[in-house]
Amino acid sequence: MSFVRALVDGCLGNHRIRQLLAAGELCEEGCRRNPTVRVEFEQAVAIGGIGETLKATKSKFWGAGPSIVPLEPDDDFYSDRITYLFRDNSLYNRRFLQRKRLKELLGKRFRPLVGREIRSRQSQVCRA
Repeated sequence: MSFVRALVDGCLGNHRIRQLLAAGELCEEGCRRNPTVRVEFEQAVAIGGIGETLKATKSKFWGAGPSIVPLEPDDDFYSDRITYLFRDNSLYNRRFLQRKRLKELLGKRFRPLVGREIRSRQSQVCRA
């Protein structure tokens, strides 16, 4: 089986794609021409069309990758945009969750301080 055939078979075998085909939101011919795939990195996975997903992840630093692999049968994703799934070892996601939690702990009054601190540290790094 060729690599392209494996990508198309993975796309057509996915439960979400099957739902979209049944609802008439996608056509099988479109899935065969531009299959939805997984673009995997060490710390994250992006799901979408090959070209658009590679372009969107071109400047991302998520470790080793990208690797283009077929969709898993149980992958769930948004059909109208690229879906990002972060692995447990993702530094990006860990920092995001830390900032979110800090904002929750500080409450509405002090929440803006988190963003201001991040921006001030970034400008200090840029000056160095």
